[in-house]
Amino acid sequence: MEIIRNNIHMDTQRSAACIQFTPGEDMNVPDSRPDVSTILLSDGEVVLSGIRPGSEQVTVEGDLLVRILYHSEENGGCFVPLEVKIPFKETLHMNAVTSSDCVTVETCLEDLSVEIINSRKLSLHSLVTITAEVEDLYDVELPVDVSGEEKPEYRYVPVDVCQMVVSKNDIFRLKEEVSLPGTYPNIEKLLWSEVSLEELDIRPMEEKLMLSGAVHLFALYESAGEKNNITAYETSVPVTGTMDCHGCKEGMTPDIACTIGQKSIMVRPDEDGEERCINMDLVLELSVRIYEDQQVEMITDLYGVENEVCTEYTEQPLRKLFKKVTGKTKVSDKLPVKEGPMLQLLYSHGEVLRESQTIGPEGIVLKGFLKVKALYITGDDGKPYGFLEELIPYSYTLEVQGIRETDVCSVRARVEQLQTIPMGGEELEVKAVLTFSTILFRTQPLQILSAAAVSKETAGRNELPGMVIYVVKEGDSLWTIGRKYYVHVERIKELNHLETDQLIAGQKLLIVRD
Repeated sequence: MEIIRNNIHMDTQRSAACIQFTPGEDMNVPDSRPDVSTILLSDGEVVLSGIRPGSEQVTVEGDLLVRILYHSEENGGCFVPLEVKIPFKETLHMNAVTSSDCVTVETCLEDLSVEIINSRKLSLHSLVTITAEVEDLYDVELPVDVSGEEKPEYRYVPVDVCQMVVSKNDIFRLKEEVSLPGTYPNIEKLLWSEVSLEELDIRPMEEKLMLSGAVHLFALYESAGEKNNITAYETSVPVTGTMDCHGCKEGMTPDIACTIGQKSIMVRPDEDGEERCINMDLVLELSVRIYEDQQVEMITDLYGVENEVCTEYTEQPLRKLFKKVTGKTKVSDKLPVKEGPMLQLLYSHGEVLRESQTIGPEGIVLKGFLKVKALYITGDDGKPYGFLEELIPYSYTLEVQGIRETDVCSVRARVEQLQTIPMGGEELEVKAVLTFSTILFRTQPLQILSAAAVSKETAGRNELPGMVIYVVKEGDSLWTIGRKYYVHVERIKELNHLETDQLIAGQKLLIVRD
């Protein structure tokens, strides 16, 4: 007797680790650059150069790239961009990891501050989080049929499972050109640029992924022909495209994380030779997991009719998709302007910083901060530009009915809307909508039929009568009665002219053993 099985591909986290470290340094301003008067903008990016797993550990190497834009009062005042590279090498201790494992590493720049020590020296401080994990792909074999000369009676139960169809890391190259509107002056020098993903929808189609959304571009530049005349420009660029993804189909469940990796922002001349075009060359890094919900009719029990059948069971975890949830919350505050008054807002940006994630009785409790940055023109001739950076706390429960502490989920957060409104030059009113989304998986242990074999034992079987009138008791089913007398369920229904499996206590059934 052979059990026919349906293989279900699944993934599980074998090991995970997380560390925080504080790369930083005191740096001298290069001799070719003027003195520093005011720090205007700063941001950072963690770039990995190597991930080396070993025995019970993984070593991560890379650089923290810091960009700084400062204002100098020399030569009548000017904006000066500056870049700094801080190398790092960190080791994470991870149980059950070997040198041959594929380790997935994510980084997050939690905090960055740039302070002026003196006009020729700056102090950089940061907080970086590194998270590493190793996943195992494995098969769960669900019994769905039996072959062989013995024709046993078996019972099916529908089981909901979530099969992993695609697991890979990939990239999507995005090249776009933006032309300045006619009301904006030509670009003499690009001082600062930022790109960020707005809402990006990635859907599985037949053997491919379809991407649609937008990229937000902010550019701060010195206008041509007018020294120290600073212009700010921002726009949203639509993004559409497809990429190959073998095995996926429309209707499957995607769990895809997308971040901007390498990027290049360059100024190019237009058809008239004027510097009015901004070229974006971006690499979108995607962590792709595609799942397919299935309902499998699994054999949970069987018994022999002609011969005794011995069975064995093993317990295995089976994962299913529990829920896909999205929620939104509003955040607002009025931030004081320290270097003011604020005459004109040039730039503002919001970023969600997560501090904690816990499971509560009503859902996933999320706490953290909305980090707000703003660059503006002041009314102070001595300090004509000001920079504001503040943290606005938030606390939000992503409602999930029936959630359990053992459910597995990874919550993604983004700023959907951000409004920054100067209030009388002394305050900046901030209104934002934060969006949180997650896919929850639930793991359930199942007793799975692992082996079945015909036995020559006949004890008990030969003592049963060949024909009997059986009176149904409370809790009886056709399955339990058929198993007791070694008779096929369909044979009982046929002899007693039953159209359904429903039984009533006290009902009489004719049982005939062949």
